[in-house]
Amino acid sequence: MNFSWKSLNHCAAHVVILFMAAFIVRTAGLSHDLHLGAVYHPDTPKQIRAVQQFMRGEFLVRRDHPDYDGYPFFNSHLVALGVRAALAVRTGIQYHVGSWTEPADPPTLHQLHWVTRTWNAFLSALAVVLVFLIGRRFGSMVAWAAALLLLVSPLDMTGAHYASNDTTAAFFALAALWFGFRIAERGRWRDLIGGAFCVGAAFSSKYHGGMSVLPVVTGCWLYNRNHFPFWSQKSIGRWSALLLLGLLSVAVTSPQLLIYPSAAFKDILAFFAHTADFGLPGEFRELPLPLRVYEGWKINLPILINVVSIPVAVGFALLLARVRRDPRYWLLLGVPVLHIVVGLAGKPNLHTVHHLPALPYIYLAAAVFFARAIPLAYRRWRYAVGAVALGWALWHLVPMAHREAYFFRLNDT
Repeated sequence: MNFSWKSLNHCAAHVVILFMAAFIVRTAGLSHDLHLGAVYHPDTPKQIRAVQQFMRGEFLVRRDHPDYDGYPFFNSHLVALGVRAALAVRTGIQYHVGSWTEPADPPTLHQLHWVTRTWNAFLSALAVVLVFLIGRRFGSMVAWAAALLLLVSPLDMTGAHYASNDTTAAFFALAALWFGFRIAERGRWRDLIGGAFCVGAAFSSKYHGGMSVLPVVTGCWLYNRNHFPFWSQKSIGRWSALLLLGLLSVAVTSPQLLIYPSAAFKDILAFFAHTADFGLPGEFRELPLPLRVYEGWKINLPILINVVSIPVAVGFALLLARVRRDPRYWLLLGVPVLHIVVGLAGKPNLHTVHHLPALPYIYLAAAVFFARAIPLAYRRWRYAVGAVALGWALWHLVPMAHREAYFFRLNDT
């Protein structure tokens, strides 16, 4: 289904309902432990301190700064820009109404935790809407099924309660899929620019968000394949432009790569090496690579299946087996496959929220399989199987989401 502003107007009520429901779910207990001054995510303090630094007008976290360890800070830039914009609007309103008050003080660390968590809840709710709009390309049943699954995703709720960058990376990775479909359908330059920027933003929010390059590249390949010979001037020009746009987007969203590219690249590699071994006992680190890969899958794959539910995992795997049926399936499957093959194997002690960028892709792929790709002769049986699978998945996910909301509202841990 080709998207247009007219089609958006037709589903505006559904979009508003989905967004409001997702935002309400994700803001349940959003103040968790803030009144105690507690922080339960190790990356949160340096993220918030980076926001304060950017608001002071500093361009990037210096390499000699104690908070700098190769970590990406694009989310901190976005939060700082949002706070600056809000303060500017407030000043403008005061000037307009003639309220001559003192300039507003910069937000405190406590206030910035609130701002960042609210920002993450907003992006997570917006991702539910984006999943719905992407799913409409495969039909209304796919759209609603995928949106409902992401709406009650306990992992998305957890990510919104961290004042960190995982939710931002997941949102831009999903936006890259949106542009990947648009590139495959129309191949317009504005979609190439948007897709390249989203890949750069996802990478600069959390490095494994760079997986989102796959749907953009796949969309470009599908469009070029249908319109130009592979070695034609137009095809080569579009590939070259996409590469240049991607590099420019990464440089803009990760300024340290623009200021000192060689050193920053080495810092990123060192960061990967550090986090891959983080929290592992010495004897585990000394295992041969094949055994480490096996152990990574053995530890992480059951967690991922539990996070998405068994029927969703089965639907995703079965769509993978039928990938040749529709080239658009390649757009949905690339990121999750790379995440499973490389991400789960490369970091045995993987934090659960690191699954966030792949999660909407998996939900969409499973919804597509149960609504469209089940190889049954009679459509009514296909719908019945899809409805049972969706009900089973929701029966698994809703209690988990309820437990997460209950935990966050306790405010005593």
